[in-house]
Amino acid sequence: MHFFFFHVQRTCACFLFQAMFIRVKRKKTTFFLHCEPSETILEIKSKLQILTDHDVDIQRLILLSRLQPLEDAKTLADHQVRILIVVHFLVF
Repeated sequence: MHFFFFHVQRTCACFLFQAMFIRVKRKKTTFFLHCEPSETILEIKSKLQILTDHDVDIQRLILLSRLQPLEDAKTLADHQVRILIVVHFLVF
């Protein structure tokens, strides 16, 4: 099993208390992404594109706890994504 950590620093101190990690799983690989509840799913996919070289257009993120596909325009907070929740990463 492989683990990758991706951290994006924010310069605004107001984001420090909201920062969280989410687990994104694909096959035998797990990515831990540092993100904010205000980030959109499209922004999360952009982070994954940097790590995996898969275009955001062919990525799908599914919230495993509810088997719910995550919509690009909505934020993590809109989808009620919490700290260290598992999100499944699919590439089509």
